[in-house]
Amino acid sequence: MQFVLRHDPRAFFQFATLQSDAGRQELARLGLPNDPLATMVLAEGGTSCVRSTAALRVCRRLAGLWPVLCVLLLIPRRWRDAAYSLVARQRKRWFRAPAQCPVMRPEWRRRFVS
Repeated sequence: MQFVLRHDPRAFFQFATLQSDAGRQELARLGLPNDPLATMVLAEGGTSCVRSTAALRVCRRLAGLWPVLCVLLLIPRRWRDAAYSLVARQRKRWFRAPAQCPVMRPEWRRRFVS
């Protein structure tokens, strides 16, 4: 999420946790299960996607060279999702978390739906 916030200068994306009221309402609107999802969900209009497809579709809207990663959508979803799960499991080992919780920029706070 912080990565997307830093690379989305047009403020295209808004965020909600899946456990929040707004998140649960959006899941219901999209016809997705309301049980605990431990993944990323992207809602675009009346459609949704999850896991690797959601991550790559987000890249499509980011600044810089990130949209180039959309070519990975040509790889079968099963393989992409396996790679997504591997990164999700190992991310805390591979990418260090900050020593303290970062302070949210005021312009970013407006992008969170509650």
